[in-house]
Amino acid sequence: MKTTGPDATESVCPVCLKRIPAERLLVADEVFQVKRCAEHGAFKTLIWRGEPSLAKWRRPKAPVHPELCYGTLDKGCPFDCGLCSDHRQLPCSVLLEVT
Repeated sequence: MKTTGPDATESVCPVCLKRIPAERLLVADEVFQVKRCAEHGAFKTLIWRGEPSLAKWRRPKAPVHPELCYGTLDKGCPFDCGLCSDHRQLPCSVLLEVT
């Protein structure tokens, strides 16, 4: 999978969890992530709203690799999730939704 451009990224289909290309779309002061799964169709999710704007909040970040990585890579993201050497960036803030 190849993504290009400053607003291109990767995501997962919320139905089958397959890795798919995604894009961030700015509409007024809201940023949406839009993506399409070949099997399950298109999805659009609000990921940012208001001030500071996403453009102001984002800044270049130097990659940080922890000394110890846990787990082994078998299927890759998102199936082997956890702290591993395959991650591009460590979390600085985590939201866990409890239902």
